[in-house]
Amino acid sequence: MSGIRVLESFLCSKSGAPDGGDDAIIVTPHFAAVLDGATDSSGVTYGGIGPARFVVEAGLNAIRQLAPDVTACEAVKTLSLAVQQALRTPPDQALWRPPCFVFAMYSAARREIWRVGDTQYLIDGIGQNPDLVVDQVTTAVRRMVLHAQLAQGATIEDLRREDPGHEAATPLFVLQTQFMNRAGSPFSYGAVNGTAVPVELIEVLPVPSGAKEIVLATDGYPQVYASLQESEAGLQAVLEQDPLLINIHIASKGWCPGAASFDDRAYLRLDVSVAR
Repeated sequence: MSGIRVLESFLCSKSGAPDGGDDAIIVTPHFAAVLDGATDSSGVTYGGIGPARFVVEAGLNAIRQLAPDVTACEAVKTLSLAVQQALRTPPDQALWRPPCFVFAMYSAARREIWRVGDTQYLIDGIGQNPDLVVDQVTTAVRRMVLHAQLAQGATIEDLRREDPGHEAATPLFVLQTQFMNRAGSPFSYGAVNGTAVPVELIEVLPVPSGAKEIVLATDGYPQVYASLQESEAGLQAVLEQDPLLINIHIASKGWCPGAASFDDRAYLRLDVSVAR
């Protein structure tokens, strides 16, 4: 048996569309994963497909072809090679950063969660979800600028429409790509972008034999809970109380007027109690 049974699955783009935007979910007989593409708002495309979605699709196709007993490092190498191959297709304009995605994946054969980047997981309600140092820097800059604007009389609605904090942090978003897939720095982080992901940036999390449920989710949820209803309620509470995302949950962007949320989101809850 595959050892995977889906209990809850949900995708939603920040605009409210059910396609997930640049986030994705995949469940095969042997693997289950959530992928989070790094959205590029430049308007550059690969044949009409945005850069993040383009590499996410390459990743989804690679996961479908993984051998059931593949190791975490072998799987990440396969995904990286798939993206490298896909990116041989030139974009219609130059990009300021390499297209990439992060992911969390469950291997039924190995009974492990594999993670690259800042996705989220729970094992029977308990998880360790990353707060990358490189993101702490960029979000702190944005937060400071927006608090300064509020102190000078700007309204929350003004700043939801035009985000000078995000604009101020943009040079750092460009700079942080220098730490992508480069181990050894306090600012290092992993992502699938077609280059090799150092083993130090690949997390392997054993799922205990007695565990019953796991949750995999993208960072479109400020905090992930053991049910979709709780996770959605937590998100809505943050959006209502902190729409700029500079107090309760510190993020690189806020909740824009007319949008469903501040980011795309994916949630996958699995029953892993069945025999392998």
